[in-house]
Amino acid sequence: MRFSETFYGAITFANLASALCRSPEPSTRICYNETGHVPQDIDMADVKWITSFLRDYQEQAIRERRQPFWKMSEAASRECTQLPITKRKGVQVVGKHIGDGKLAVLYSDIANTIEAAATASASHEDESLAKCGAAGGQMHVLINTTNPFYQAESYRTEGYSYQGLIIKLLRNEKEVNI
Repeated sequence: MRFSETFYGAITFANLASALCRSPEPSTRICYNETGHVPQDIDMADVKWITSFLRDYQEQAIRERRQPFWKMSEAASRECTQLPITKRKGVQVVGKHIGDGKLAVLYSDIANTIEAAATASASHEDESLAKCGAAGGQMHVLINTTNPFYQAESYRTEGYSYQGLIIKLLRNEKEVNI
């Protein structure tokens, strides 16, 4: 095989991988007990702990005058990066950046995507990943766009967006306890 064949073959593969990465993830919730997916068999008590932890972490950040956002870089969007958000025993929460640019999402919005807050409306509760039960699932993060943190000048001037994040509720095979 000549160099040119190898080189152009590698470029074709890279372009195909990029196209697969850029193909849109569905905006609707996918539960992993649906056809074509693998149920995760996660413990819902750990899910509840995680959502409480995320909300508490945000409140602590606010008290300490730190930004209450989970962030992903612009490079992550080009690389189809999935990053761990948090985990508890046999459950992990992963974020996948499918948008463009820098991403910053409130920890409470991630928590509400997983399990609607007690104050959430019935429709929001029906949209959460908790409805997937122990099977786990994935969906676009549910954003409270009226939250003042998203309206803050620093959020806008630093070029952050809240669009383009998929939250995945998965089994943590390592079962690391945090």
